[in-house]
Amino acid sequence: MIYIIFIVILFIFSLVEIIEFGNNILYKKDDKIFFILFSFFMISLSALRYKTGGDWYHYIPYFDNIKKTYNPLFDMEYGYFLLNVIFKHTFNNYFIMQFFLELFCGICVYHHIYKYSTHPVFSLFLYFFWMYFSLDMALNRQYLAVAIVLCGYKYIQKKKFFSYLLIIIIAMQFHSSAFACIVIYFFNKQLPTYLVCLVFLFSVCIGFWGHEITLSALKLVYPFMPLRFSSMIDLYLKSSIHTGVIEANTGLGVIMILLIAGIIVFLNSRKKMNPMFFNSFLVLFLVNRSGVGILGRFNCYFYLIGGGLFSYNILLDNDFFKKIFSIKYIYFVLVLSYFVFTFYKGTLFVRHYNWPPMWDLFVPYHIVFSSVDEPGRETLGLLLTRGVFNR
Repeated sequence: MIYIIFIVILFIFSLVEIIEFGNNILYKKDDKIFFILFSFFMISLSALRYKTGGDWYHYIPYFDNIKKTYNPLFDMEYGYFLLNVIFKHTFNNYFIMQFFLELFCGICVYHHIYKYSTHPVFSLFLYFFWMYFSLDMALNRQYLAVAIVLCGYKYIQKKKFFSYLLIIIIAMQFHSSAFACIVIYFFNKQLPTYLVCLVFLFSVCIGFWGHEITLSALKLVYPFMPLRFSSMIDLYLKSSIHTGVIEANTGLGVIMILLIAGIIVFLNSRKKMNPMFFNSFLVLFLVNRSGVGILGRFNCYFYLIGGGLFSYNILLDNDFFKKIFSIKYIYFVLVLSYFVFTFYKGTLFVRHYNWPPMWDLFVPYHIVFSSVDEPGRETLGLLLTRGVFNR
């Protein structure tokens, strides 16, 4: 229930921002205050959660049984391993590590959204609705990798490739999927119209006829990927989950995403959009149409970095709808419908395949200051009461 209430509040303030922003100079200062307050709540929600969200059932046992000697065959990435060792031998409590991890990542991600968004509260609403439960509330390692990559965006702007490459290498120490972000360095350039059309048509075709080809290509290249990521792909290919992804990405959802993508490509042909946004969109569209769920691991980087889909809101840019303003309403209805439809389908999908409830708004929220629910499991609240920081 707490999630539903917060979504409604965010939606209301998003509407106020859209209506008042630009008409009221004073509101811009209020907008920053609202953004900080909402961000603080979202960081607190994820930082103080207790066995809520996804992946905690992997990370807690890993923390509890961490060894001082790194084993690349069984351990997670070295950076995350080292982080666990430090917090294990300093505080001996997973939830203290979770608190500082979420605090660092939240500050990096939300500052990036605010800096590059034309309507930051509206962007925060989109982020909470679309990614919060699959990133902040779930993927600890990848959340760290995302935060680090976003910190390195300034090197893309300054055209310092080797500095950006160093950031990618650091991010890969927490989640190997960060290697895909190397291509983002080249996203600040406008693509020729013919190349955009070819990528768009290829993405459309591969969604209908190329799934098996995509899987075959994945089987061919995954042995050469970083160890951790290649092992994940291997497990994915041997499971039945990838067929479920296809089932969740068919029918009405396909029609809507094709129409949305077609409108964006058409609008870009009339007036060139922010290249970082548009090129990220093309990659996301290609991944979406591939039907290979494991590739969704890369999406969070392209959604966020430097004017990504959550920051650059075409819907609010009237310049792209001149002379064909009616298409703006069509686009709005399509985007809203697609958000609701995919969120609903995603919830059914994770339930049907017994996945962690990353997107389930109805899972009760538990805070670390609650009572102990397991023998030998101490919450952060109990440790603070015992004066752990006074040692």
